Amino acid sequence: MSQAIAHSSAFKRRRFFNWAPLGITYAFLYMGRYNLTVAKSALGDLMSLEQFGVIFGVGSVVYGISFLINGPLTDRMGGRKAILLSALGSGAINALMGWYTRAYLLGGGDGGDAITMIGILYAANMYFQSFGAVAIVKVNSNWFHVTERGSFSAIFGAIISSGVFLAFDVGFRIVGASKGEGPGGVDATWWVFFVPAVALFGFFLIDLLLVKDMPSDAGQKDFDTGAAKIGNEENDDPIPTMELLKALLTNPIILTVAAIEFCSGILRNGIMHWYVLYAKSELVLPGSHFMRANWGLVLFFAGVGGASFAGLVSDKLFQSRRGPAAGALYGGMAVAVVVMIFTLGGTKPEVGWIKEPVKPGIAAGLKTGDRIIAVDDKAVKDRSSVIATLEKEGTYRLKVLRVEGETEISLTTTKETLKELKLRKSMVTLKDQDIGGEKRVALHWQGAWAYEGGLRKGDIIKAVNGEEPKDWGQVQKLMKTDGTANQYLIEREGGDKTLVIPYPAYAPQTRELKATFMKVGPVQTLNPLVLGFIAFFIYLCVIGSHGLLSGTASMDFGGKKGTATAVGVIDGAVYLGTGIQSFALGYITARDWSYWPIFLLPFAIIGFLLCLKIWNAKPRSGGGH
Repeated sequence: MSQAIAHSSAFKRRRFFNWAPLGITYAFLYMGRYNLTVAKSALGDLMSLEQFGVIFGVGSVVYGISFLINGPLTDRMGGRKAILLSALGSGAINALMGWYTRAYLLGGGDGGDAITMIGILYAANMYFQSFGAVAIVKVNSNWFHVTERGSFSAIFGAIISSGVFLAFDVGFRIVGASKGEGPGGVDATWWVFFVPAVALFGFFLIDLLLVKDMPSDAGQKDFDTGAAKIGNEENDDPIPTMELLKALLTNPIILTVAAIEFCSGILRNGIMHWYVLYAKSELVLPGSHFMRANWGLVLFFAGVGGASFAGLVSDKLFQSRRGPAAGALYGGMAVAVVVMIFTLGGTKPEVGWIKEPVKPGIAAGLKTGDRIIAVDDKAVKDRSSVIATLEKEGTYRLKVLRVEGETEISLTTTKETLKELKLRKSMVTLKDQDIGGEKRVALHWQGAWAYEGGLRKGDIIKAVNGEEPKDWGQVQKLMKTDGTANQYLIEREGGDKTLVIPYPAYAPQTRELKATFMKVGPVQTLNPLVLGFIAFFIYLCVIGSHGLLSGTASMDFGGKKGTATAVGVIDGAVYLGTGIQSFALGYITARDWSYWPIFLLPFAIIGFLLCLKIWNAKPRSGGGH
């Protein structure tokens, strides 16, 4: 192994201005990749889980296959051109997805063609996205010596984590801010696509000005990075694609790293996507719970911590060998997944949290399930005009439809009451409602269904419609959602009480959205922060090993002329694992969530054993400046 080399302060400064914009571009690429997950959550029933699964699954396959094309292509044309192509292409596709999402929502969710088009566009997006990973590693392979690449691993992990933060935390904030802001009061969910598009266009221009493939292109001196050599590196002629692929696909170290990263793809997404779904749909944690409200931030700190640990340990303790640090992280993952099997927790048929209705709504007589059909005798045409009217301080007569018939109530709005009413969140558009023999628009008032029905924190639900629930999941399953009354036998303060609560037929029907509408959740059998910490630790380990192997080992063993192709092979394996876990866990969790960590465990063990095979692997020594 070559010795560490010293760079001038001018070189380090110029290198920073090379990798920083490159890294931020990649973070926004992440945002423009996982915004589909955010959009699905916001669209609710307008995009079914099946549609989402097909769109994401096809996109992942396209992403993985594209590496085999775009890796060798990037080795030929250089990482600078590749990142520019990725930013411009993905930005344009995200803008188109935003446009089609807008058309779909303004059409009321009618027309499956828009969903089909979003699926086609997402596949195209993933093609351009695949240039991003190979570009960032290709460019930085010429700026970092082997003995410095542990530090780059930390940078790479931080970039990935920043992208996840942008996709989830910032993405959901965009959704919240755009709620009810579209024409007619429609949720302007399309901004979750437009924002990363604008950012990518901006960084296309910044990268055009600042990013250079080689130090010499930026007025600095090139140097031998100490990476492995593939083919004749004495000249600048590219290695023929098939020869390059043959050299990499017969390299036992590259193949072993790819196999480890296949496991990383399963474990990374098996936690990143499925933990938050479990917390929301199975544990029914409130949106304000720390792990749900800050999931993107949790992933950010986990990723930065894991990547920093992996890079530091690899360079400082193991002389830039990647196997030992990755092995330690995989060992930690295996132990954590075993613990996870016993810490999934569960729920009791007892009310643990419940949201109260807003006081101005209750004072006016509004009830969850009310359908507002007129304001001051003017028929409701759309949500935006109603909101615009009610946001002017005054007293208004609302005509509402209930199960028992039509009634009229009086609502007074002031600056103070409007803050509490949150009209954009509380009123949902219902189209084609049968009103007086006509198909008309109504606004569904969503207050606090459970509290208004009589449930209170601490109530033990002994029976739902005559059947005893064992947990909160069964409480939901036993409910009737066709508009007829539900009978709840509850125990409160030592006595039994029966509540009769109808569930509106036009309210959300899926389990996930039903929990949001009901605004009530259960007592937990185990503090959910325990599982949250386990998920945090597993993600820390997987991002640490992923950054070290995909971001660093691919540089070490891909050689100057094969770095991008090596990244393509390795990251292609990551997304093969991603696709497999998506289909497998989608099937498994629909039946029994207890098999979720059991499915993950073999891959953590296999990954650890494979790390032992590359424990002493190093690239051939090279020089320096």
